Amino acid sequence: MAPMGRIGSYTGVYYLFSILAAIVSPTLMGGIFGLVTLAGYPEVTVYMSIFPYIIVCIILAFIFIMRVKRGEAKLTKEEVATLRLKFEEEK
Repeated sequence: MAPMGRIGSYTGVYYLFSILAAIVSPTLMGGIFGLVTLAGYPEVTVYMSIFPYIIVCIILAFIFIMRVKRGEAKLTKEEVATLRLKFEEEK
């Protein structure tokens, strides 16, 4: 879906948000565990708090996915011809 000259930028943004999620999510869940523990709930309830967190994360993921406007990239005839030439040169 990225334009030809921007593939690296799009890949970088993808990895940025992927790694950011891997850093922020466990920290956020640990904070929620801490708050539930401070509220005085039993240990079983503390670990049950992960399920509402997961539901919220899934809903957020669906919202972001639904905002994607474009589907698969459609190549023009010139781009197809250029790719065909590059492929034939590599043989």
